[in-house]
Order: sequence, then C-alpha cells, then structure tokens
Amino acid sequence: MKKTIGIIGRETELNLLENALNSPTPEFLAIYGRRRVGKTYLISQFFSEKKNCLFFQSVGIRNGKLPAQIKQFSQELGRAFYQGAELLPKSNWMDVFSQLQQTMEAVPTERFEKIVLFLDELPWMATPKSGLLEALEFFWNRYGSKDPRVLLIICGSAASWILKNIINNQEGLYNRVTRPIKLSPLTLHETEIYLKARGFSYPQRQIMEIYLALGGIPFYLNFLNPKLSVPQNLDQIFFQQTAPLLDEFNKLFASLFKNSEQHEQIIKLIGKHTYGLELKELSIHKKLSAGGRLTERLQELEDAGFIIKLTPYGYQNKGTFYRVIDPFSLFHLRFIESFRSNLKKLDQGTGYWLLITQSQSFKSWRGYAFEALCLQHLYPIRKALKIEADASIHTWRHRGDSENSGAQIDLIFDRSDGVIQLCEIKCTDKPFTITKIYRNNLKTKLEVFQKQVQASSKIPDHKIYFLSFINAASLTENIYSQELVTNTVCLEDLFKI
Repeated sequence: MKKTIGIIGRETELNLLENALNSPTPEFLAIYGRRRVGKTYLISQFFSEKKNCLFFQSVGIRNGKLPAQIKQFSQELGRAFYQGAELLPKSNWMDVFSQLQQTMEAVPTERFEKIVLFLDELPWMATPKSGLLEALEFFWNRYGSKDPRVLLIICGSAASWILKNIINNQEGLYNRVTRPIKLSPLTLHETEIYLKARGFSYPQRQIMEIYLALGGIPFYLNFLNPKLSVPQNLDQIFFQQTAPLLDEFNKLFASLFKNSEQHEQIIKLIGKHTYGLELKELSIHKKLSAGGRLTERLQELEDAGFIIKLTPYGYQNKGTFYRVIDPFSLFHLRFIESFRSNLKKLDQGTGYWLLITQSQSFKSWRGYAFEALCLQHLYPIRKALKIEADASIHTWRHRGDSENSGAQIDLIFDRSDGVIQLCEIKCTDKPFTITKIYRNNLKTKLEVFQKQVQASSKIPDHKIYFLSFINAASLTENIYSQELVTNTVCLEDLFKI
C-alpha cells in the first residue's frame, strides 16, 4: 500500500494560493500545466485543509456533450451547497451561472470568508458553441468581481487554451485574471523530497536516472516501488506487457491537443535531431506546414513544456530552433517508440532495462537527456556559477565551413557584468578528466566561437570569456582544467534550491 503524503515543494504556488484565500478582494486564478503534473491535487489538497472557505469543484468531461457537462456541474452544485440534493440541470450555461449566483447569494456572509469555485479542466467543459466562456465572462463581470468572498480558479491541462482564452483573453475577460499560476514538473530537489517522503533511499545519482526517464511528474513517480532498484522499477513501468506507462505518450498528447497527430509528428521529428531543428527545417514538411498552423502547434508544445525555443548566440531571432526538453518524451522516443509493438506481443521479462544501459544508444541518450535536464534547472546552475538573473541564455552551433570544422556550445550566459559564460555539459559516471586531446578540441571550439561571433560584430570588445564545466560527476583537477575551466557545477548543485 502506497504511503499517502501531502503537498511536496510548490512553495511559490502555495504562497499564491494562501494570499488569494486571505485577500480582502475577489480573486480570479488561472492555473495551467501539462497533464499529470498535479494541478488538481494541489488545489484540492490545499483547500481541503482550510476551514474558512466553502469549496466547490466541477470537472470537465473529456469529449462530453453540452448536456453531460451541465449535468455534472449541477450535481456538484448540489453536493457543495445543498447537502447532496439533486438539482434539475439547466439547458444552457447562462442559466447555470445564474443559478450559481443565486445559490452563492443565499450563503450567509458570516459563515465563510471565501467561496472557492474550482472549475477543473475547463477546456473540456467549454464544448464548441456551448456559450460557456460568454456565460463565465458575464458571471464574473456582473457578480463575481464584486463579491469579496469569491475565489474563482480556472484550471486546465491544455496550456495554450488557458493562455489564449483566459489569461490573455482580449474580450470580456481581458485583464481579469489576478494571479496566473503555471505548474511545472517537480525539480530534482522536489523529486528528492517527494521520494524520501515515500520511503525511498535512493542517492542523488539514482534519482537523476529516474528523472531522466520520468521527469518530475508526480503521477509517474507514484508507480515507483521503494523495494526495487532503478532498473527494476523502469522494467515494470515501461518494459512489460502490462506496464502502466507503455501507452502513456499517445494518451498524453490525445488528452492535451485536438489535433494530437500533428503534435506527435512535430515532436518526433524534432526528437530525431540531437541539437533540435530550426523552424525553416520544420517548414519544409508539407503535412506540418499545411494551413499555416505549424507555428501555432510549436507554441502549444512549448506552452505545455515539451519543447524549448532557443536562439543561437549572436543571431537574435535568426536561426531560432526547437529542442525536445521533456524527459519522459525523450525517453519514449528513444527507447519505447521503436519497441512498443514488440513489447505488446512479448513480455520482455526482468532485466530488460539493465541490458539497455550497457548499450551505446543508452550512453548517447543519457548525455542528450542530461543536457535537457540542465536546461530545466537553469536557476540552480546560475546560483552555482553566481550569475545574476538578468543574464540572457543561449546556445551556439557552427555547422562548419571550408575554414573551420563544426562546433557546438551547450549553454551560454551573456552576463551584464561583461562576461560571456560558456558551459560544457557532460554526463559521466566518474569524474571527467580533460586530456591533452580534449583540451585542444576545447580550445579549437572556443576559437571558432570567438571568430564566428566577433565576425558578425555581435560581441562588444569589452566582453571576456569564462568556461564552466557542468557534469553529473565532478571534474578532475589537472593542468588542463586549471588552464581552461573557471568553475564547475556538479549533480549536487542541481539538487539545490
């Protein structure tokens, strides 16, 4: 039986909720984040412990028709305000919200300090031509925004829908959201606390291995068994006929996007390229660019946290490219996608993942996945390197020409104190040693970078260069590291807050 735990981490979000609950004015919150990240759990758990509020929750039904959505809403209204009495469903949303308004007006003002209205998975609730958004706008503008007891919380996994229709609404809900909340996956630090609370004794190295496969998604982490090793856990989660996450990738996209096939095509295409793809490279695929929707699909994937848009240093908006950053997606695309049909036909049994970890494919994936992990943990990296928050973040790649070979710099911080911090990222099991050959390669890379970028007049003359090393293990100190490396970041630093 799994251990029940409370809210782990989420300090910023908890402070926002606490402030909204204690606010003397009406509050309109919009919370969004990918499926399984813990949005509903956060809200429900937080308010279940509060005695000074009346909590109402209605959840949208995926693919549900208008009558079903309204019926569900009415049932929850009866449970929250009428001791479970069954209410006769209305025929449209305007009447539903009118009924909600009348119900709330009947609640004695001295009984509760706040009336919390939690509309969960609103994108599912807002069926085409249902009039839900119009009714919600009218309810808030006419009534909710004038009652200091009201705390309205809109929630949804379709991040782009919430951003477009609620947070950045240009019509009746324009500028109405008082506190937007983006709920991201747990960080390494939060994941460590979460696993310890569930009885795990994994060291940080093994927690990293788990994170590279599952990310900081609480729902996925719940499948882990503290009595199993990391390879045993990943075997039973992915590599068996009844594995709970074997089909999760397709379910995940289908639940988030109306045209999920296109989103899957895009992320699979980007995932095939270690350093991502430029927009112009994606645009040549006719199926993706048809109808001019490619940019919109990319934005939706970025809003949901699956990909990241990066600008190569010195190119401003030119050369912008996209890279898969979600650990679970990277893991699926590399190890599950090609084997999925066979896995369904034949149970691979125990030890399958352990065999994979001995392959070259695993080693190359882990290096790429660790780079993505670093891009998700820029705050602790900046803190370890003592870099201020105003530093712009870039990467850089030179494809090579007749004069210079190709070169890649994993991460760049352009600092306001006149320093360009270049970061080399490695994921090794043992401390990395810079050999003479590697030292020469590094120097060549730095020379190519300086030459190419300075030729485009993008770097002011007063800028200086520092080289940092980010490694899952440490960096062996020798004459070459002393010559080239200014400072290092290790795995322990990534677990800090």
